[in-house]
Amino acid sequence: MSDFLLDIMSGRHHSECVATTNILDEIKRLAGLGRIFFSIHALEKMDERGANHQDVQNALATATAANYQSDRDNYKVTGGVDMDGDDLRVIVDVNTDIEVVIVTVF
Repeated sequence: MSDFLLDIMSGRHHSECVATTNILDEIKRLAGLGRIFFSIHALEKMDERGANHQDVQNALATATAANYQSDRDNYKVTGGVDMDGDDLRVIVDVNTDIEVVIVTVF
């Protein structure tokens, strides 16, 4: 599987979420609880690339950094890998204690 980017957004502003210093822990916690919502578009893009729910969950669980992107009001999660060990970068917006929403894969 090739390296690709997932876009996860919830529509909430980061100020409504956990502090930036704890965001990676929160993303990993929500992923570990299976609180990930996949849009139809994201599922289509994942299918095109041969990725599945477990790949996304593993990439979030193994990520090493989450950097805030002010131009998109979300976080770029990097350092994670899919189930095959391939790099998988993820863009996320988090609703604390609710979910992460997969909007698109590109």
